[in-house]
Amino acid sequence: MHLRHTAVTTLHAAGADALGISRIMGHSPKTVQAIIDKHYLGESKEGAADER
Repeated sequence: MHLRHTAVTTLHAAGADALGISRIMGHSPKTVQAIIDKHYLGESKEGAADER
């Protein structure tokens, strides 16, 4: 599971949108967006809090 989430976040960081990632990964766009929100955007929020 973790490698698939890493692939989703790596593709997103490279500029792919949720629909494109869902087509590659076989997940629904909603699932892809949830992974991005949890792992990619969540880390950005945590990192911002650490910088204060």
